[in-house]
Amino acid sequence: ETQEGEANALDKLREKHLDWIVLNHANEEGSGFGTTTNRVTLLSRDGAKEELPQMPKTELARALFDRVVGVTA
Repeated sequence: ETQEGEANALDKLREKHLDWIVLNHANEEGSGFGTTTNRVTLLSRDGAKEELPQMPKTELARALFDRVVGVTA
């Protein structure tokens, strides 16, 4: 999302009946496409919100994976 990111992400979360959605802060320097780093916010159906700091995309993938595994374990 590039405009009203959190509101749009929450709409998608509800409309698609998702458990979680990851909001990519693509407009920030060092985030989004064409970079090796990213910053995201993880939003959940129950209203939880976790902002992850900017980090290498490989570390971000691991952080998201760890959260999914933690929920399903």
